[in-house]
Order: sequence, then C-alpha cells, then structure tokens
Amino acid sequence: MPGLFRIYAGDLFHPQRQPRYTRPMGQLPDFDIDRFEQRVDSLLAAYRRLLSEHQALQAEHQAQQERNRFLHERLNSIIERIRALEAEADSV
Repeated sequence: MPGLFRIYAGDLFHPQRQPRYTRPMGQLPDFDIDRFEQRVDSLLAAYRRLLSEHQALQAEHQAQQERNRFLHERLNSIIERIRALEAEADSV
C-alpha cells in the first residue's frame, strides 16, 4: 500500500495543485458596508434570540428534573409502604 500513499500524497502536495486562497486585485467584489452591517445585525439578533430560547429551555429542563426527583422520591415512599404492608400481612 505504500505506493498508493505516494501517489495520493504526490497529487495532494504537488506545487501546481495548491489551492488559491486569494483573488487577484482586479477580481475582488465590491464591498457594501451597509449590507455587511445589516448582516451582522441580523446575526446578532438571531444569536440573542437563540440565547434567550436556550436559557428558557435550560430553566424548563431544570424544573422538569426537580419534578422528576420529587416524583421519584414519592414513588419510592409508596413502594416502601406497600412492602411494609405486605410484610405485615405475611407476618399475621
């Protein structure tokens, strides 16, 4: 398998195959600062909305966990009472 790796690595790192991460100066698109600011503002608004929703969901989850703990304890106490009644009935 070393031959396959050399072919792959050779193609990957060949100097003529290197990607270009920048454009020549003549091909740069026009930059619209107003459009950019609107996009940033909309992203910030979406972030704030999602953060608020996340915090609400966290609070709801916490409340559900507390309710589950309470119900679990209550159910355990009911089971213990039933076992005690069964033990009492068996001893009579």
